[in-house]
Amino acid sequence: MERVAFAMWLDDAERAAPNVAKWLAAKAAALSAIQSRDAGLREDTVLLDALRDQSWDLRCFPVPTGGDDADIGWRVVGHWMAEPRERVVGEVYHDEPRDAIRAALQMGGEKP
Repeated sequence: MERVAFAMWLDDAERAAPNVAKWLAAKAAALSAIQSRDAGLREDTVLLDALRDQSWDLRCFPVPTGGDDADIGWRVVGHWMAEPRERVVGEVYHDEPRDAIRAALQMGGEKP
């Protein structure tokens, strides 16, 4: 009886092996996606922390396209006690605000 049960279990395991491999591959892909998303969130946290820590503003502005429409650019504006009180410390001419914050960080938050 034990031999028959073992044979049945072995047969079931052999049939299940491809499904287990697919399941493991799906879990590995899901883990990779979560790790990638977490890395992006960590970078966004750094960028938001820079806005907070430096008291910067993030502002969009129109970028003329030559027609009736305009694209969007982004500026990071710093604040000073001396004139000019507001200074652009980072700027990009495309629609990615993260790049404007990165530009401001690369410039060290000083007037370009």
